[in-house]
Amino acid sequence: MFSRVPRESRLYDSAGVFAAGLENIGNIPHKSPAVAGALAAIVPGAGHLYTQRRRDALVAFLLNGVFIWSAVELFNDEKYVTGGIVTFFELGWYSGNIYSAVSSAHKFNRRTKKDFLQGLRDRASLSYLHDSDNACNYLMLSMRF
Repeated sequence: MFSRVPRESRLYDSAGVFAAGLENIGNIPHKSPAVAGALAAIVPGAGHLYTQRRRDALVAFLLNGVFIWSAVELFNDEKYVTGGIVTFFELGWYSGNIYSAVSSAHKFNRRTKKDFLQGLRDRASLSYLHDSDNACNYLMLSMRF
């Protein structure tokens, strides 16, 4: 629709920015939630590294490492009940690590798309909004004076 704006229109330049930008929206960086979850399942924290959340990756790696190390030591010392309790809590941290990595990938994708669209808005006097709940598209015109 943006490419259909006539050359004589005052909105032609702004529409051209959006037309070119929206054609390239598929080229913005994207992180796969499935890959993030798989990486986190293999090595706790790896899914967070994949989604560029280094601090969360370090916390997940260290926390899961301490719990696993504690459980192994407790089982080696034949403290099976305490080892079982620690293992139970480790399973919670481990599954939370996977869930958090998947969530981080979704957040990364939303943030990069939002930043991309904001860059288009900043370069043009038009704004585009997609309401996914109602499957509606909106076009807004802003003027500075």
